[in-house]
Amino acid sequence: MDYKRCEMDIRVLRYFLAVAREESFTGAADSLMASQPTLSKQIAQLERELGKKLFERGGRRVTLTEDGMLLYRRAEEIIALVGRTEREFKSDEHDVSGEVAVGGHIPRFLLKAAARTHEAHRGVRFYWHNGDAADVSERLQQGRSTSRCCFNRWT
Repeated sequence: MDYKRCEMDIRVLRYFLAVAREESFTGAADSLMASQPTLSKQIAQLERELGKKLFERGGRRVTLTEDGMLLYRRAEEIIALVGRTEREFKSDEHDVSGEVAVGGHIPRFLLKAAARTHEAHRGVRFYWHNGDAADVSERLQQGRSTSRCCFNRWT
């Protein structure tokens, strides 16, 4: 079998993730402080290399295709692994480090616990997404989150 080799660049994967998160090339360009034509060219090149359409383009908004959702999950894993590897080489081997992503309506006790954890272990990073159950579920289905935790208020 003749397999065509694909040369994926970490920078292009970051571009891809930004476009997917912003659901817009213009929004992604703004967040990355890059030009929109550069972003469009890089994503088009990535789609050619993979031989797959990654986004459905409609007006000013883009959405991930099924292939795009697969790449989104893999790109997040790759970028997270690169980040962890960089932090491991820069930190003491006994430091506690990692990433925690929390979505939904975030209770105050969790914010306080996260602050205490970060104070004690600077290598632990927290990512917050505020939204209702439907929003968090949608992020899960689209592959933009990997798990969820629901908190109910007790009266």
